[in-house]
Amino acid sequence: MKEMVSDFQKELASGSERGLHSEVRMYSQVAASIKQTFGRVDLESVFTVVDAIAQGKTLKDLGYFATFLAKDRRSASLLRPPLREDQQTAQKLRARFEGFVKRVCWVKPDKLDSILSTYLAFFNDVYRAMGGPQSQFTHDGNAYFYNQLWTSSLRTMTMYWRLFGAVGSDKPL
Repeated sequence: MKEMVSDFQKELASGSERGLHSEVRMYSQVAASIKQTFGRVDLESVFTVVDAIAQGKTLKDLGYFATFLAKDRRSASLLRPPLREDQQTAQKLRARFEGFVKRVCWVKPDKLDSILSTYLAFFNDVYRAMGGPQSQFTHDGNAYFYNQLWTSSLRTMTMYWRLFGAVGSDKPL
């Protein structure tokens, strides 16, 4: 997903819609900040931030430690929600991102059943071992159980499919 950061940025920059400049600026600022802070950047990290801005999240939404640090360092402005204009820009950017992902991240139809069966069985096994809040999904008449929080990490699933996706197959997925 790292290469998709620049792919999406190029697509975004090549657009000509009205108001796009603020989306390009926000995307670039978020990506640069993440890269500077963590040494790497991917779409999931960028859109975790964009989604939080779009929802008007504050540090209080992140928990006690983040709130404590902001207050301890006398950064009360960090406890206020993002500006409404920034929230609207982030909402537009998030919608554009969702469209991009739907367009470029797709599974070959003949592989979908195989992936669903493996993915669902995997989470079912993890749920049996770990427990937690239960969610259920039915596929081909089989009920699969999982903790919805486990499915939120695209990075985890990307690594899973890279490492184990082709097991039992003579060809990579």
